[in-house]
Amino acid sequence: MKKVLGVIVSGLLAAAAGYGAILAYRRVRPERRDGIREQGELLDLNSCTREELAKLPGMRPDVLDRVIDNRPYRNKLDLVSRLVLPQYEYEQISHRVVVHDREEPVKVA
Repeated sequence: MKKVLGVIVSGLLAAAAGYGAILAYRRVRPERRDGIREQGELLDLNSCTREELAKLPGMRPDVLDRVIDNRPYRNKLDLVSRLVLPQYEYEQISHRVVVHDREEPVKVA
């Protein structure tokens, strides 16, 4: 009987510790960093404003001008291939930017 109780108590303690870790993660995890959500909210390089771009890491005024002046982009790798950004600067922002397909939908009359 003591062994069964020991197993039940240790299981409950492990579950409580796991639940506590989840709660602590939710409190500490930042919902927004630099004004941009980590998930789901990516900046479109072709349509974002200068202010939105300025929130990305490493975006100095000269870099902002180059990014805006070289629009439109076919994909985000154009930043490197067109020499707008060096590879190391691109790697700092690549997970936060996207280029949406800008093809106009075909209108059916």
